[in-house]
Amino acid sequence: DFNIFVSGGTGYRSGGFDGTSIFTIEETFPFESETVRSLEAGVRWTRDRFRVSLDGFINRFRNLQATTRLANDTNGRTNVGRAETQGFEVAGFVRLVQTQTQTLDLSASAAFLESEITEFRSARIADVRATIGDPLPGAPDVTAYASLTHSILFAGGWALTSTVGVSHHGEETNRLNALPNNTTEAYTLVDARVELGAPAGWSVYGYGRNITDEVYFPELNGASRLVGAPATYGVGFRTTF
Repeated sequence: DFNIFVSGGTGYRSGGFDGTSIFTIEETFPFESETVRSLEAGVRWTRDRFRVSLDGFINRFRNLQATTRLANDTNGRTNVGRAETQGFEVAGFVRLVQTQTQTLDLSASAAFLESEITEFRSARIADVRATIGDPLPGAPDVTAYASLTHSILFAGGWALTSTVGVSHHGEETNRLNALPNNTTEAYTLVDARVELGAPAGWSVYGYGRNITDEVYFPELNGASRLVGAPATYGVGFRTTF
């Protein structure tokens, strides 16, 4: 029912060279493998109607790979230094209602992440000062999800399952230099799904994604931005055989 675990490891992302554009000698230079050392520890507790887990972790990166300005003012992928991430994640599940014909389940999880560039190599002192201490690109400070699922069994083997989910994506930078014009704001999305299953093994379903029609930007870089999908609805059919 109760477990404690600790794990550690190393990994790497292989080296290579950036062939997106080659107009200068600097753009042909290869970059080395990126390596990471990781440590994770946590607990798991499982009972008949609920589960809970808590994990803590830390990762240290060396020879961090990133696309940045090279010595000749062109952009290219190279090894830029070192970085560190640390945080914890909590997740849980509880069956709120359980009868012969109905169940109501609540699931939730959240991750809290702190990332930092601890070393940055560049011939430009201004770039070094502006980057050290910044968070890593693509590392949101908070992510969370919660869902409520209701299932009901009807006579004859018919079943109806309804789910409402809420997801939260925290603030995130998209570039090495974490400036306001390349840092996306946090956003929260609401989804819903209803599925009716037949005893013959087929089902029909309807869904809605971002049903509150939240306007959000998964990526932002100055005036250039990637706009998230608006409210989207659909229906479908599936079968098993």
